[in-house]
Amino acid sequence: MHSIRAATTHDIGAIQALHRTAFGDAEGPVIADLVARLSADPSAAPVHAWVATDAGAVLGHVLFTAVRVEPHPTRRAAILCPLAVAPERHMTGIGSALVEHGLGTLADAGVDLVFVLGDPRYYGRFGV
Repeated sequence: MHSIRAATTHDIGAIQALHRTAFGDAEGPVIADLVARLSADPSAAPVHAWVATDAGAVLGHVLFTAVRVEPHPTRRAAILCPLAVAPERHMTGIGSALVEHGLGTLADAGVDLVFVLGDPRYYGRFGV
């Protein structure tokens, strides 16, 4: 069983390791670096990130970064990217739970548009 909570600065090492493992040698280091830079960059704020954990271990991570939509600067929008789940926990609902949690939380906060960088076959089921 897993639980979902907001990611903290204390999680960044585990999150980076998760992305390296989930995306492999070619993409993993690049994505791990992107997550670290976005999480540490105050100009990227607000960044919304959640982790799925079990017994303290980070099993999944999702990142939503706020973006401005021109010429509609009052429109609240975010980009969903990346999403990672530990390979041994694929097909257990962790990725879906993270995306649904993030989308629901952002909707409650007034974000009405979410862009996705990822496979449309996977993310299409969420209506994004």
